[in-house]
Amino acid sequence: FHWAEPRWFLEQQAAGKIKLPPPTIWHLGDLAKHDTVESALAWARTRTLIPVRPKLSPWQDKLMIVLPWDPDYDHVPVAEGEAIATDHPVVTQPISRFILEEGLWRADSGLPRE
Repeated sequence: FHWAEPRWFLEQQAAGKIKLPPPTIWHLGDLAKHDTVESALAWARTRTLIPVRPKLSPWQDKLMIVLPWDPDYDHVPVAEGEAIATDHPVVTQPISRFILEEGLWRADSGLPRE
């Protein structure tokens, strides 16, 4: 095991040196905004826990996880029998999907690139 700041793990993931699953990338992104444990804990105490119902979908010969606030969320089909909550909150985080590329999950905004 390795103890380090959240930013270190995100940098290692981006460089392809470690493989992290999307929920870990998401939460490390939240924690990386804080300079101290005390700051992160104070922030966490103010949060309301809201379930997030991502959709898993093939995309351009890859695999994609789409989060409810992604612009394409309503257009991504769900598997038969899968229940998806449609009353998700609006989230201001720029990450709205994860794309599996060459064995690594890459965070993406879901918005057209310039």
